[in-house]
Amino acid sequence: MVVSQHMTDTHAADQHTGHEGTVSFKDRVLRAVAILGLIALLLLGAWGIIQIAFTLYGFLGNTAPTSPATVTTKTEQMVVTVPGNTQSGTPFTLSFTHLSAQAGQNASGNYAYQFSYSCADGLSVQAPLPTGGTQTVACNTPFNYTGASSQVQLIATLSGSAPVTTTFTVAAKNLATGAITANANANTTVKPMQKAATPAVSKPSTSKPGTTYVPAKTTARTLYGSPDLAVTMGSITNSGGLYSAQFTVQNVGTNVAPYGWTFNAALPTSPVYTYPSNPQQALNPGDKIVYTLSFTKGQAVYSYGASYGYGNTSYQYPSNCGYTANYTYNGVYNYPGASYTCNMNNYYNGYNYGTSYVTVTVDPNNYVYESSEANNSATATVY
Repeated sequence: MVVSQHMTDTHAADQHTGHEGTVSFKDRVLRAVAILGLIALLLLGAWGIIQIAFTLYGFLGNTAPTSPATVTTKTEQMVVTVPGNTQSGTPFTLSFTHLSAQAGQNASGNYAYQFSYSCADGLSVQAPLPTGGTQTVACNTPFNYTGASSQVQLIATLSGSAPVTTTFTVAAKNLATGAITANANANTTVKPMQKAATPAVSKPSTSKPGTTYVPAKTTARTLYGSPDLAVTMGSITNSGGLYSAQFTVQNVGTNVAPYGWTFNAALPTSPVYTYPSNPQQALNPGDKIVYTLSFTKGQAVYSYGASYGYGNTSYQYPSNCGYTANYTYNGVYNYPGASYTCNMNNYYNGYNYGTSYVTVTVDPNNYVYESSEANNSATATVY
């Protein structure tokens, strides 16, 4: 009985051990299947995420604005060159090059080029005209009277004594569309015109010369109306470099020219010197005084002589009248125009192409109320 019980216990133990071995194998199989399933899910999820990422990238790439860093825009270019410094009154060249969108090639097509300069105190600019002359243009105003396509010669004039800086702008205008397709700037400093040193001049003495007044022969004439001072030029002689100019001042009016009138004499000395007289004596109608004024180059002296009687008068009229051409640029075309002008200054007080003059002006301060002032100046040539 004891043996039998031992065997039964042993068999039961073997059955228990076999059951435990069968459960462990199934568990291992299930675990392996679970791991493979998890790996498959992970792989499928990763593949889905990659597909979604590519889809979003393409969508965003089509809807988002293009990045400037990845797009190259080709535009026309303008290159402008002017001297860094220019002299007032001296011509200078403004050069420009219009380049197309293709690098290194000049722009082609129907273009108009506009010039302008910025405003500065006392600065004006003269531009060439098709006739060969020049015309002053306002600042900040487009101009190009000659239709220049690569350069233009300009003249900057400065009225002040201090240098100023201005900016020149050149713009290309497409005549087909009317659009400004390219522009560029360049700066220059305009310096005042250098003044030549003025040599010392020995001025004449201003002491009152001795004169003798003799009334006109027609003393019975009735005084009425107004006086009229007239100057006429006489001879100019040269004696060893000492010039003597004679001129006559006469009262050709009908009343007395009172004491105090004066005269100026512009002499061709070096530099030009204008001699101002002292107050002169009264002149009755018909009275005259003949003056002799002596001078040398760089020096002026005077002497007086007097004689009385009647003489001729001289009259001055406007000269060099005519039409002056001018042009107005509207961005496309130059419209011609004209203005009528006269040269009202008939008297030259210095040298002109090797010829010099003596100009006498009587009563320059309008001290005497005259019936006519057309005969108050006269000019003679110095040979």
